[in-house]
Amino acid sequence: MLGMLVEGGADNVNQCFLEASRFGSTELVRILLQIAQRNSLDVDVDLALGFASHYCKIGTMDCLVEEGNAAAFLGPLMRAAERGCMQVVQWFVDRGCRDMELCLALTAATSSSQVGVAGYLLP
Repeated sequence: MLGMLVEGGADNVNQCFLEASRFGSTELVRILLQIAQRNSLDVDVDLALGFASHYCKIGTMDCLVEEGNAAAFLGPLMRAAERGCMQVVQWFVDRGCRDMELCLALTAATSSSQVGVAGYLLP
C-alpha cells in the first residue's frame, strides 16, 4: 500500500519516516527505507537517528544504522549524555564512537551534572 502511494506521487515519505523513527516503529522505518531506496527518494536517516535516540528507541536506532547507514552520532550522543540517558550513551559507545565524540559527550554530561554518564565515559 505504501509503495503504491509513493509510486502514485506521494511526497511526504521523509516526514512519515521521521515520525516512524520518533515513535520507534521499526518495521515501518524498514519498509520506508526500502521504498525510498527503490524509488530513489531522499530520507534523512541522520535526523531520524536523532529522533529515535531522543526517545530511546534502540531497535529503531539499530535499523537506521544497519539498514539506513546513519552515521551522524555526535549530536544524538551529546544530547543523550546531557540528559543522562545511559542506555542510549552505551549504545553509541558500543557502536564505536570516535575519541572526539566521546570527549564532547563527556563535556555535555559533566556540564549537566550527569555523574553516572560522565563516570561511564571516563577512560
